[in-house]
Amino acid sequence: MTKKYMNAYLHYHREKISHGCRLKMTQHSKVTGSSWKRKEDTQKRKHYHAAAKDAVEKEIASGGNSLTKKSFEQHENIAFVNEIPIIQQLQPVVQHPPSDDVEDWFKLYINYE
Repeated sequence: MTKKYMNAYLHYHREKISHGCRLKMTQHSKVTGSSWKRKEDTQKRKHYHAAAKDAVEKEIASGGNSLTKKSFEQHENIAFVNEIPIIQQLQPVVQHPPSDDVEDWFKLYINYE
């Protein structure tokens, strides 16, 4: 499995490549690249959706970030990437310790349970 997700063109290229053909990869890329440029955005849409889904799945599999949770939804020809913030509890910040004795300060403000 690759570390980076595939973009829309790579999804298109993988779909169009002929495995039975004896062409080199550079020749396949010339053919698929020129046909990709000629396509309308509406024709490319399913490949963009596949790339977005792939990106979200890779981020979820890697653990993502700790601030948001992502999900991918597709309804007919419209796709959504939902990103929901994760509410985290904040620890109170103490500006001035109550005494000069560090051990007393830790006992007062740090709960080891």
